[in-house]
Parts: sequence; structure tokens; C-alpha cells
Amino acid sequence: MKEKHVLPKAVEQLVLDIAEYIDDSRDGRKKKIAQENPAAWLVSMLERIKKDLPVVSATLHFTVARTSYDEYLKEAREKLSQSEAKAHS
Repeated sequence: MKEKHVLPKAVEQLVLDIAEYIDDSRDGRKKKIAQENPAAWLVSMLERIKKDLPVVSATLHFTVARTSYDEYLKEAREKLSQSEAKAHS
């Protein structure tokens, strides 16, 4: 059953893209789970990242730290704005 949690379309698409990228199952099970409830999948992923950050590789730590850089935040804001504009047109 698909629960109703509203995510901007750009965020939902990123969730699905990530789920598809990491889906190593032959039947696309992981992507299907993300499609059923993208918000829950995103929260689950962020909770795992939060829990694992103290002990994971420097690469993941660096990747998460970069999310605060102005250029990445600007890109994210632009994607969200474009997604909102499409939703209202």
C-alpha cells in the first residue's frame, strides 16, 4: 500500500534514481520498495547515513559534508524550483 507523503517531484526522482542505482536484485525489489513510499525510503537512508557516519569511509563523510557547500545547495534549490514550477503548470 502506497502511503501519502508529499515530496517534491525532484526529491522523489532522486530517491528513485538512487534506489535503482543500488538495486542489485534481479527483480528490481529495492526500487519497487522506494516507489511504494519514497519518503519512508529517504528517511530510512538518511537514518542509516546518520548512524554510520562515525564509522564509515572518508568518502561518504566527505560526500555528506559537501552537501552544505553553496554550489551544491544552489543546484538543489534550482532543482526544487524547477520541480515546483512543473507541478504548478
